[in-house]
Parts: sequence; structure tokens; C-alpha cells
Amino acid sequence: MGAFHGSEVIYIFQRVVDQYGHSRLPAFTPAQRRLSDTMAGYWTRFARTGDPNGRSAPRWPVFTERRHAVQSLSPRAVRPEYHFAAEHQCAFWQRLWENHLIDVHLTLLRK
Repeated sequence: MGAFHGSEVIYIFQRVVDQYGHSRLPAFTPAQRRLSDTMAGYWTRFARTGDPNGRSAPRWPVFTERRHAVQSLSPRAVRPEYHFAAEHQCAFWQRLWENHLIDVHLTLLRK
């Protein structure tokens, strides 16, 4: 299914809420439980200190203009990625988005 906005919430709060407002623990695999604990630690440390890093978690590098490091958060591995834009073909998606915006703008101008 891929990543989507809000997909991290279950890992951070470690709860599932049904349509009636009842809360329960999610049915995590052991790998998902480790990821959840790691993510909760990152978020907590960042809120407390401004730095997500801690002794027990894989290092989360700082994203800079020169080093485009992003943290991959997956049950398979938590690790920094340094070529995210190329691996995920962000330039292609950016061009597609820009062309879409141009098409939308031209359509609106014609009306």
C-alpha cells in the first residue's frame, strides 16, 4: 500500500481506535513492535530535547543542504538514507506535479 500521511500515528501512540471510540493495542508483529518502540522514543526525545537520538536507537542524522539524509522507518530496518530523492524518483514526480499545476492553471484561465 505504501506510505501515506498519518500512517505513523499507530506506531507513535501504540493504540488503535475503532469507530465507537474503543481503544486497543494493535496486533503488531515483533518487528513492528520494535519499530513502534523506536519511533516513540525518537518522538519523545525530540519533544523533550530537540534531538531524536538516543543510546538505544539507530542514529538519525541531521538533514542539511549538503547532506540530504532522511531516516527510513520500516519494520525491516531503521536507517538513514542518503539518496532518497533519486531512489524514489522525486524529480519525475516533481515534473509531473508542475505539469499538472500548469494544466490546471491553463484550464482555469480558459473559463
